[in-house]
Amino acid sequence: MAITRTRASLVINHGTLSAQHVTAVLGIEPTRSFERGDPIAAGLTREHSGWTLEGPPPDDGDDLEARLLHLVGLVRGNVGALNELSSEGYDMTWWCYISEADGQGGVSLSRATLRELADLPIDVNCDIYATSR
Repeated sequence: MAITRTRASLVINHGTLSAQHVTAVLGIEPTRSFERGDPIAAGLTREHSGWTLEGPPPDDGDDLEARLLHLVGLVRGNVGALNELSSEGYDMTWWCYISEADGQGGVSLSRATLRELADLPIDVNCDIYATSR
């Protein structure tokens, strides 16, 4: 019984400012993005902009720490730009997905990784799902 799959992404949202602005400030193309007002379905539109940079694909293993460090490596040199986005009111989150087999298992992050994460103006959100076999 253990972790069966992990994913990690950097997610940046804003209620009025654009995802395109995030790309311009960071100089990094997102994995996916959308703008406030973009259609979702018939008659429904997005209420905020969203910019997402995903980590390595799930078939690269289940090491959440490695996935987060990969993403940190992509944005570490942009601390000033991230602080600028934060001061403009962008909500920034490391989104972590963890799937546990039969509700058992867990993840650990080293002190070094926690220091790396703490140096950036980005919160951490872990969604944990129990799967049964």
